[in-house]
Amino acid sequence: LFRSLEQIEKANNLLPDDPTILDHLGDIASVLNHIDKAIDCWKQSFLLDPKNSSVSSKLTAHGIDIDGLLREQEKLKDNTEQKNKD
Repeated sequence: LFRSLEQIEKANNLLPDDPTILDHLGDIASVLNHIDKAIDCWKQSFLLDPKNSSVSSKLTAHGIDIDGLLREQEKLKDNTEQKNKD
């Protein structure tokens, strides 16, 4: 399992915005009981691919408000866009 973690972390370093890699990294972290890391990975995966019901189910199972997460991302996006206009 630790070898799997090592390999998926290498893949994540090469492709940090790949939602599938982030999802699998979260799964491995969860099995290793690194729940905070798992949730962070799943959040990143979800924000890159909000239609992935598997990831949204994992987040919901850990008490994460999916709609709140999307609203938070939208706020950050709006703030970034506003700063770029200024």
